[in-house]
Amino acid sequence: GVLWIGTRAAGVRRWNPATWAFGHVAVSSGGSSGLGAPYVTAFAEDAAGRLWVGTMGGGVAIFDRVSGASEQLRAATGALTDDRVMALTTDRAGTVWVGTMNGGLLRFAGDGKPLADRTQGMARLGPWLADPTGIRVRAGIALKVLAARPEVDASRLSAIGYCFGGTTVLEL
Repeated sequence: GVLWIGTRAAGVRRWNPATWAFGHVAVSSGGSSGLGAPYVTAFAEDAAGRLWVGTMGGGVAIFDRVSGASEQLRAATGALTDDRVMALTTDRAGTVWVGTMNGGLLRFAGDGKPLADRTQGMARLGPWLADPTGIRVRAGIALKVLAARPEVDASRLSAIGYCFGGTTVLEL
């Protein structure tokens, strides 16, 4: 496979060990495709095999590695609440989760569209609610990562949540 490398100032580099070829994903100059900013913060792969790239200030870029097409999710278009993406992950149900600096945690269906319908959202949460072990493990890891940050006083952490967030807090 190809190794994708995120940088702080030069966007995304990719290396194909089979051919020893290096490639570069360019930063878009205000377009709706390509990479929105050069500072890459996170990667995730969705159920369709597309690569989601989070950036600091440029939102999320979604790359279809087969067709070469890409699209951006940005706050300016209403797709995100904050363009400063701190974390990306996918769950067993195919939902892509986007953690932002000040815009909270967002969830997207694998097609890049926000989950707005309660029925659709609950169908994706079902596996997590049926077996909360995964919630405990992931929330525990996230808590450890947060507590290890130098600007965080781990002795003063607390958590609050509503709905699924409340369930997560109770599982901590």
